Amino acid sequence: MREQIDYAVLKRNHPYDEVDSLLELLVDVLSSTVPTIRIGGETLPTAAVQERFQQLDSSHIVYILDSLKSTTTKIHNIRAYLLTALYHAPVTIPHRGRPTQSHGGAGQGRADRRTVRTLTSAAAERW
Repeated sequence: MREQIDYAVLKRNHPYDEVDSLLELLVDVLSSTVPTIRIGGETLPTAAVQERFQQLDSSHIVYILDSLKSTTTKIHNIRAYLLTALYHAPVTIPHRGRPTQSHGGAGQGRADRRTVRTLTSAAAERW
């Protein structure tokens, strides 16, 4: 996992404990043997969460770290927040910087806005 997320580069650019904390959380999930994990208030199969976590790379980690820096709301459960942010990062980053307006049928774009809001609305403190 260290190679997949370019740990050495991340650590050099983000010298605080955040990178280590995210790596530890990633390894915890990827090595978990429990049948389900709670992500964003939903109970999901561990295998599905592990599959999504396998998609993560350094750009996802940087995105999460940047989101944590820019948020002003106090996080009450940092582990749950980070699990949710990590889980949603692979589907959120492609939409980063683009408007999330719907140009199709009703309801399109709503999940993207909700995910971005989740990632940017809750991290004022460093853990």
